[in-house]
Amino acid sequence: MMKLRKKLLTLLLVCIMVIPGSLVANAATTALVTDYSSLVTALSNKVDLIVILNDITLEDTLNIDYNVSFTSYNNESPILNNTYGKTHITVTGTDISISFENIVLYGENWQGGIYSTADSLLIQNAYIIKCTFAVRTEGNLIIDGGTYSQGSVGILCNGDLTIEDGNIEDNRVTGYGCGISCSGTVTINGGRIANNFAGGNTPCNGAGIYINGGTLNINGGEISNNTVYGNGGGIFIAGGTLNMYGGEISGNSALYYFTDNGGGIYATSSTINIYGGTITGNLAGAGGGIYAVSCILNIAGGDINSNTPDDIYSNTYYTNNNSSETFMKMRGVL
Repeated sequence: MMKLRKKLLTLLLVCIMVIPGSLVANAATTALVTDYSSLVTALSNKVDLIVILNDITLEDTLNIDYNVSFTSYNNESPILNNTYGKTHITVTGTDISISFENIVLYGENWQGGIYSTADSLLIQNAYIIKCTFAVRTEGNLIIDGGTYSQGSVGILCNGDLTIEDGNIEDNRVTGYGCGISCSGTVTINGGRIANNFAGGNTPCNGAGIYINGGTLNINGGEISNNTVYGNGGGIFIAGGTLNMYGGEISGNSALYYFTDNGGGIYATSSTINIYGGTITGNLAGAGGGIYAVSCILNIAGGDINSNTPDDIYSNTYYTNNNSSETFMKMRGVL
């Protein structure tokens, strides 16, 4: 018993040495966990920093209602594997922050990743793969780093969403909103939304981002190589507002026998303001760059080029301040 205690104490000291300094500085209490039971105990005791030493099979959903950090020992990448058909983590409370360092949430049978009813949630550096949804929130959400991949929907948010950094990629869904689906205000400052696919036996919308009645502000980041069998390879927005100040929308496609529209952006009954950024190399049946129906479309800056078969398709008048002209655009190249 004494030897075991010394071993654990030594391991704890080593863990603290290899844990990122920012996590240690903010951690008042630390726990080493090796199984589901010790993980639940650490969360029940509201431990600030939880060091996961090995892969753990979850027996039930983990409940979090306080700010917590998870990290690994010696930069390994332990897996929290849920084989019980339940969501890995549920979050409740107000202004909750959860950070991860080298921890993998793996949905072997496509369970949910993180589900939150908190008023606001900050997730840092999570790695969530093969989940029905990587993150689903009823409140506001900030994503700062990490990877959300190989599931059905990357981020499903019913509040406001901010993407500071991270990769939302390689998700596949039959329906809409494969990478991001949100009804609030979405602000993209960085990160990458790429290689998502929305398609099936019926038309789908928005492989990269799906916005219904909300606002999308793009300040940076990359929306690229998303494919939809329907409308809106990169972005689908209905009844909302899109403001693009920077970033890149490229290589997206809306392809279903070349009858689908809006390779980069598909907008209906919305206001679209392009102030900056690049929209290039997108492909669709019409509106390779932008397809706008019953929209207010204002091109005040940015670079829209090399989209196929056209850069912009609009059924209403729109203003292109880059060339000081007003267009009634049905088909063709800008």
